[in-house]
Amino acid sequence: MTKVRCQTNMSAMEKTRQIIRSIGGIHDSIHRFISGYIEECEKECLVPSHGELLTALFSGREFTMGDLAREIRKTKPTVTVLVEKLVRCGYVTRERDARDGRISYIRLTEKGWGLEPVLEDILGFLEKRFFSGFTVQEKNNLEELLFRIEENLKEEKRI
Repeated sequence: MTKVRCQTNMSAMEKTRQIIRSIGGIHDSIHRFISGYIEECEKECLVPSHGELLTALFSGREFTMGDLAREIRKTKPTVTVLVEKLVRCGYVTRERDARDGRISYIRLTEKGWGLEPVLEDILGFLEKRFFSGFTVQEKNNLEELLFRIEENLKEEKRI
């Protein structure tokens, strides 16, 4: 009986490994595609990590560095490096709050807003590739499952 239970656990463990490998492979494929697309446009200024940051800014909301870090689920130092590169390349500005000089707001420049159609092209292509052959229900189910995984990871459960 113990042997059977152990084999079943190994099978479940192998399925988990396969799911994790698949998620990693999907991430790598997206990164390669975006990198290739960006190289054609602005290889010296943009990296795939700028995508989430730019998407947040395209919402038109005003963000402090901390707000932006929380929005895209990255550390503040990581976001600072990404923003500084966008500032140097003229895509965003950092503007100090008139009432509290310790606070800076990150805003898109006109040049930055010009990237919105590029990002929309990338997302449109990825959506077509991602969901080719999926029904609306399958797409909704996947979204729910991925959301649950993300929430589980936020809880940082330990064994």
